[in-house]
Amino acid sequence: MKMQMKRHSYRDYSGGVSNRSLLANALESDMMNKAERKYLAEYKAVLEKYEAKQSELELLKDSFFIYKHNYFELMEFEKKINSVTELIDEYDEHLRDLEKKLKKVIDREKTKAYQAYGIEAPSPKEKTSIKERLLNSFGMVGIVLYFASRLIIAVLPFVMIGGNFLFTLLLIGINTLVPFASVVFWIWGLVCAIKGVQDFWAILYYICFVVIWLPYFIETIASIFSNKK
Repeated sequence: MKMQMKRHSYRDYSGGVSNRSLLANALESDMMNKAERKYLAEYKAVLEKYEAKQSELELLKDSFFIYKHNYFELMEFEKKINSVTELIDEYDEHLRDLEKKLKKVIDREKTKAYQAYGIEAPSPKEKTSIKERLLNSFGMVGIVLYFASRLIIAVLPFVMIGGNFLFTLLLIGINTLVPFASVVFWIWGLVCAIKGVQDFWAILYYICFVVIWLPYFIETIASIFSNKK
C-alpha cells in the first residue's frame, strides 16, 4: 500500500529569494498592464488553494497513527491522501505555468528585493544556464541531452574534416592540448562542409558555426585585444 506523501516546496530560488514568495507579495498596482494584473490575481488565487491543500496534507499526515491499525479506515485514509496530493500536483503545475507568463514580473520583483537588502543582483548569465533550464524542464533526461549536445558540437568539426579513426583521434588530441587550435579546426570544418554534401550534418554545422562558435571566436579575439591594451 503506497500513499503519495510527496511534499512540495517553493521552486526556483535565486539568491535566497523564492519566485512564489515574490509573486505572493507583489502588488497589483505595480503591474505594467492588464495581462500582468490578470495573471497575478489568478496566481494568488491558485497559490491560496495550493497552500490550503498543503496544510490539509500536513494534518492528514499527523493523523495517520489514528487509522494505521484499522485496514478499512486506512484504505479510506489513503484515498484522502492521494486525492489531496493530486490536487497539490495540479495546483503546482498551474503555478509553474503562470510563473512563465509572469517572468517579467518576477525579474522586476527580484531586482526590488535585491535592492531592498543591498544585494547586487546576478547578471543574466548567472541566472539560469542552459544546463539548469534542461534540468528544470526534463530532469535527468535534460542532463543527458545537455552532455550529448556538447559532445556532438565538440566532434562536429572532425566529422566534417573526415579521415580515419587514428587521424581523427590525432586532431582531437591537438585540439585538446594546443590553445586556440579549435579556431583552425572549426574553419577547416566549415571549408569541408561547404565543399561536401549538403546533408543534415552540414546544415547542423552551419547552425553551430554561426550560433555557437562564431560568437565565442569574436569574444575570444576581443578579450585578447583588450588584454593587450
